[in-house]
Amino acid sequence: MSVVSKACDACRVRRTKCDGHQPCLKCKTSDIGCTYALSRKKRGPRGKTVTMLQEVFGSGAGATASVSTVEAGTDSNAEAGPSHVPTATISPISSSSDPWLSALEHGNSLQLVTSNSPRSSLQLVTSHSPLSLAPFALPPAVLSPSPDHPFGHAFHARAHIIELMEARISSLLHAFFSHMHTIWPVVDGISVLKRFGHKEHLYNESFAALVLSMCSLALFLPFEAAKAGSSRQADTLVREALALHSSNPELGIRPNLDHISTSLIMSSALRLTHGFNAWYLRRREAYALVELLNLSNPRVYDRFTEAEKSTAIQLIWHLSSGDRSNALILPKLEGSLPHFRPLIAIRGKVTHLLSIMSAEWASSTAVAQIEPTTRVFEILDQGLVECIRGACGEVEPCTFDADAAMEYHRTLDAVTSGHLSPVQAADFLLTRLWLHAEIWRACTSHSVLQFEPEHRELRIEYPVEVLGRTVRVINGLPPGAVSGNGPAMGQKLKNIVAAAQAVLALPNPPASFQGVSSHDEAMEMVARVLEVASPLTSLRWIRWE
Repeated sequence: MSVVSKACDACRVRRTKCDGHQPCLKCKTSDIGCTYALSRKKRGPRGKTVTMLQEVFGSGAGATASVSTVEAGTDSNAEAGPSHVPTATISPISSSSDPWLSALEHGNSLQLVTSNSPRSSLQLVTSHSPLSLAPFALPPAVLSPSPDHPFGHAFHARAHIIELMEARISSLLHAFFSHMHTIWPVVDGISVLKRFGHKEHLYNESFAALVLSMCSLALFLPFEAAKAGSSRQADTLVREALALHSSNPELGIRPNLDHISTSLIMSSALRLTHGFNAWYLRRREAYALVELLNLSNPRVYDRFTEAEKSTAIQLIWHLSSGDRSNALILPKLEGSLPHFRPLIAIRGKVTHLLSIMSAEWASSTAVAQIEPTTRVFEILDQGLVECIRGACGEVEPCTFDADAAMEYHRTLDAVTSGHLSPVQAADFLLTRLWLHAEIWRACTSHSVLQFEPEHRELRIEYPVEVLGRTVRVINGLPPGAVSGNGPAMGQKLKNIVAAAQAVLALPNPPASFQGVSSHDEAMEMVARVLEVASPLTSLRWIRWE
């Protein structure tokens, strides 16, 4: 029997099926009057909710078409959400060698290759290059709601609230894929935009939470954070995302990749809105969901589509490598964290990419798309992180020595990159230099440095050489490339300076340094790097492109 648009009053009160006739079959059988006089209960959020959303997101929050209009099958809202989707192309990062990087570290500026350049060598590319990691181009047909999508007409409980914010959500998704996804690809962008175009965020709680978490993070881009009311908008979106995410009955039973992506993205947004503990809780949740989904079993990938396989690999790689970065940077950014314990110490190698992937996946395109800075952190095993943090030897005897230090240095220098944007180039080059300085710091605490070493990395003056290379990288990059990496980059630069200052402050400092002509020039370099680093550490936004 077909579903009727309106039941009679008696059937509505008794909550029974109605055939919509006058009189209907049930009323005729019961010999009672059959009327259609009662008004239907108004759907959608209450007046206070609408007023609050209008205050936070502007008067446009209540101007979109009602959900009941969509339910009726009209297309009046087809242009509402995804009409401002970004347009550009995307290409994977190549893992080939990069001759321009060494040129940059020796003082040469980078040559920007435009789309008309005939050269095929690896160069820094602008956002107008066909090789840049820019937002996606989708055909217009993708962006209109599909009449036969699999979600039916069962809206989730908070769909009405989300629809009131849909215009703003569309704008923030544009910002996320334009400025964040290219350097933090933890979701399949084309799939997300297709699903958003098909209005899945109104039917699927998990996907709605993912969309709102991305939007809340986009509000911390500099140009969004400068707008009035951005903090309230971010707080509203992250709370709605949390409500949808936490109330999903499948979360703790059969999680999916959307759940993991949401936990990871939301953790970054929560750190900016509610502090370190909120970040830590959601970060640990992402690890727990990885284990619950059994991503440590390579056979799980066989059930994924190609896009899902790529997303799974990206998620696990970013979780494991990001954990190593957070262990070294976050305590210094957040101040005193007496109870901070890196997640790698809790999870060990459970989330390490190589322990869950088969050989064929190690050379897959999904790995090739992972940015080179993330690959840099793969050298940071748990032992090295603990040596740098001064926490080694608590469980097992420490085996860090000169040979181990040189192996880390060589492995770090062997990491290569492909086509990079200016922000990615700054992150890759300066992070690599920062880690060289951190390995040297571990050498000092383990008495590994030597008076006349064979390798320059084991010399006492090595941080000054790293400082000189850092200045050459900063001077060779376009303006804004370093600042685009946010507060964490400021802390990395300060750590490089601190190591160099420790050498320059010695009672009898070395008389000469490789790549630096004098003590006075080294002090000028200290001032130059601090000039760049100091404003960054106080900013309240994250890395962006």
